[in-house]
Amino acid sequence: MVRVSPGKHTVMLQNGEELRYEHLISTMPLPVLIRQMGEEAPAEIPVGCERPAARLVRCVHLVSDART
Repeated sequence: MVRVSPGKHTVMLQNGEELRYEHLISTMPLPVLIRQMGEEAPAEIPVGCERPAARLVRCVHLVSDART
């Protein structure tokens, strides 16, 4: 994925193919995602995400046992 258009709900792949999405879940670093949004990125986000800072990530996985 080389470009994200939140306004059009599309992503552009490296080969130029454009795909539509309903919901986008990104695991790439926030600064990379913001750069890929280009001019469509909200104005207040790029300043805050480019600032070097420690980031804490907590992952919570919930699993349902359908057998019970």
